[in-house]
Amino acid sequence: MSLLKKIYDLFFTLIGLAFVGFIVWAVIISGNDNAAEVGTVPEPEFSQPAQVLPQTGAGSKSFNNAVAPLEIKTSRNGGYHYFVKIVDAYTDRELGRFFIRSGETLDIEVPLGSYEIRYASGKTWYGVDHLFGPDTIYSKADSIFHFTYNGYQYSGYTVELIMQQHGNLSTSRLNASQW
Repeated sequence: MSLLKKIYDLFFTLIGLAFVGFIVWAVIISGNDNAAEVGTVPEPEFSQPAQVLPQTGAGSKSFNNAVAPLEIKTSRNGGYHYFVKIVDAYTDRELGRFFIRSGETLDIEVPLGSYEIRYASGKTWYGVDHLFGPDTIYSKADSIFHFTYNGYQYSGYTVELIMQQHGNLSTSRLNASQW
């Protein structure tokens, strides 16, 4: 075989290897662009429009015979608003939902019974279906609230949803499905 033919074969072999190397490099580089997405499902983008804040006390209830006082106070600090649920502690039946603006107080009466207080909080209101959007914080008071009548007066509660040192109400975070 002539020297020229060997050089010619070597040249095209090197060109072929370079081409294959380029293809491998391109596949690796394009694969790295999506490396963070492998095995994950992207979060759908939240696109609901913000809504006007309801007045404190706006909401719904499914009870009559409301006689025991319940007062829920919120802090103006931080600008968080609250959407509070009152739930029967033993049947998990929802009795009512009420909006409370940041820094305002909800004054209502509830029927006698034992209830949990669950709440969603946030800064921007997107309506009852979306609450405070993807930034909604779901919580519940760890105590059960017993509303009773002792023959002379109805017992009720004042609840302060305000972080404070030496407070006597502990709360727990919830998932949206638990709220």
